[in-house]
Amino acid sequence: MLQHLINPLVLGALTALASSLITMTAYRTVTLEQDQVVDFIVVGSGSAGSVVASRLSENPNWEVLVLEAGGQPPPESKVPAFAAYAIGADSEYNYNYIIAPQRHALLNFRNQESFFPRGKVIGGTSAINYMIFIRGNRKDFDTWAEMGNTGWDYDSIMPLYMKMENYKGKHAKKYAKYHSQTGPLSVESMRWDSPFTKYFKAAGKELGLEEVDFNSEKHVGYNAPDLTTNNGERQSASDAYLKPNLHRSNLRLQAGSLVTKVIIDRNLRAIGVEYIRDGKMRRAFARKEVILSAGAIDSPKLLLLSGIGPKQQLRTHGIHPIVDLKGVGQNLQDHVALPGLTWFITKNSGNAVQLILTPEARRAYRTKRNGPLSVPMGFVGIYMVNLGVDPDPSVQDVQYRFLSVTLGADFGLVVAPNYGYTDELIRDYVKKQGGRRGFMIFMGVMRPASRGSVTLRSKNPLDPPVIDPNFLSNSADVDSLLKSIRYVMVLGNTTALREGLGAKFFDQKVLGCKHLAHDSDDYWRCYIRHMAGSGAHPSSTCKMAPSSDPDGVVSPRLKVRGVAGLRVIDASIMPLITGTNLAAPTMMIGEKGASLIKEDWSYGD
Repeated sequence: MLQHLINPLVLGALTALASSLITMTAYRTVTLEQDQVVDFIVVGSGSAGSVVASRLSENPNWEVLVLEAGGQPPPESKVPAFAAYAIGADSEYNYNYIIAPQRHALLNFRNQESFFPRGKVIGGTSAINYMIFIRGNRKDFDTWAEMGNTGWDYDSIMPLYMKMENYKGKHAKKYAKYHSQTGPLSVESMRWDSPFTKYFKAAGKELGLEEVDFNSEKHVGYNAPDLTTNNGERQSASDAYLKPNLHRSNLRLQAGSLVTKVIIDRNLRAIGVEYIRDGKMRRAFARKEVILSAGAIDSPKLLLLSGIGPKQQLRTHGIHPIVDLKGVGQNLQDHVALPGLTWFITKNSGNAVQLILTPEARRAYRTKRNGPLSVPMGFVGIYMVNLGVDPDPSVQDVQYRFLSVTLGADFGLVVAPNYGYTDELIRDYVKKQGGRRGFMIFMGVMRPASRGSVTLRSKNPLDPPVIDPNFLSNSADVDSLLKSIRYVMVLGNTTALREGLGAKFFDQKVLGCKHLAHDSDDYWRCYIRHMAGSGAHPSSTCKMAPSSDPDGVVSPRLKVRGVAGLRVIDASIMPLITGTNLAAPTMMIGEKGASLIKEDWSYGD
């Protein structure tokens, strides 16, 4: 329980430090009358919802209301280096969801559960994530189209990425055809090179990888990723799309409003929502459409609470089925991630925790918005690699994040407990890394084979849903991670890292696997099942599909099957998860969804 006492102290210190570095400007919010009537209700102000609401309000004749469960973002959310703590458990800015006990994974996690971060704040998860902006591979979107989702191929969605982006990064000249400077979303290159950067790059070159722009056609290679920052400060989707437009009389944002149900009339049309604000149940009504942009966890939860979903599940919880739609909450996909592979070093600089606490770091950020506080803590760069899981060599199977920080850099006080690791694992493995200089290579399987679900815990809307990613239930994911480990061991042993940094692998065995020979396949398979967890990239729980697919939830125009006036526009509509971080694709889905609505209501861009 110690971590639950420490988190408030850490966050309090970060808030104080952040407040000394930046000036926060609050969002303009409203308090609605009961039974307010507008044209469009958007549920959620996150990566998709902010985009949808802003674009719809471009028509001055449409009244648009955004209902957000959370409140104003905290100062620490704006400083990129504090992302690891802004995203942490026990925060009022987070739903603090817990993954259900896993049968095949999380064996070194408390109760075989883990924390599952989802933003409960204006900006949603885009206000607490790592700000990585990578669009996705051409094959991701072309596959969606091949599955029957017309209009979602790469060539069709690429203009939407250009429309959203105000690019300020280093690739503007060499990769000009892939970037735009006219959109609302600021995208920057990382504004600071770590002391580790040159070794990170040299190791990539040594392995034959190319330095690429991950937002071009090339995805296999290495580089520091672009970030959704503006002058070194986080720019959430709501910062980019909502805040600059809340002066419009037809766009309103009401915070502290937890939507609990979609109101559906006898003609099977969505006409409004019920929500809780200040402890009271309220309603708002939509003349045209209700749009769920609550994310891949809460959008299916809302559909289920509204009587849309598998009828047997609904009846089990005493909910009258309105539309029997078996795909709601199914098909959950997440990038299974594996932290903990650590190398200690004997040369060059110290760890990232120490770097961000120096007076020099504060001065650099305050005066120039650069230095170690201007990037996610410890972030050096990304390797994207094809290991043969996908036969197309241009498609990345795995993403490696090179971090100049170890799992035990804070002596097991916050980061490891927030992952959910047991106290025994922290004492036996994590704390033995504490205080030592080193780096960690964090890997994620980009195209997981395992599928999970989001289901109701009860019909009480205040109860969290049951989130079961079913991690590693398909052994192909274990095989992929094993290949990833074999590759990363070669990477960690490159001359660039071994001689340049004096890198030496931390080879202590983890609990539960000590009986197995170190570096054997059996040991690493055991390590994977004990240490791998969530990449915090949920998707695909309201699958987009043509009518011929019985598991589909929304049409390619994002309309919910069987109910008029209701759409889902967020990461839940992905039929297959994209092979990269989800922030950029989710904002693109917001742009696409808004365009579809405008087309359907005969209003052009």
